[in-house]
Amino acid sequence: MATLNMPGSAIAAVGLTRAGTDMTGFGLLGHLSHLYRESGVTAHLNSRKVPAIDPSVLEFIKQGCIPGGSRENLRLAREFTTFGTDVSKEMQILLADAQTSGGLLVAVNPDDLQEAQDVLNVNGANIVTKIGILTNTDEKLIVVS
Repeated sequence: MATLNMPGSAIAAVGLTRAGTDMTGFGLLGHLSHLYRESGVTAHLNSRKVPAIDPSVLEFIKQGCIPGGSRENLRLAREFTTFGTDVSKEMQILLADAQTSGGLLVAVNPDDLQEAQDVLNVNGANIVTKIGILTNTDEKLIVVS
């Protein structure tokens, strides 16, 4: 457990985070909405940048291997998310996947991005990637392209 939490505590200790949460059950979209619901911003998510634990996950989703919790998460996420026409149904399910446990979702200032990524990498984060940006609020809380 200490290993899993090391990257998050390290980045918080150096003051680079603006907001953050661990990912446990509500999927990326659910956690993203909770993080920014009251902040007056819209999260613009680039679905092509969101890492999956394995590339075959999207194929499993295509075959119908979808937990009920993920279906429910996506149903709820549609209330606050706009999906681009090029975002597949499989990717939408992946973004709402309830099978999350301990990944970190962290917001940093653009000027601090490289330093934040370095701190996460040095402290054991095994996947570190920029998946989107925050802007002034639009009609929906989350916009996925």
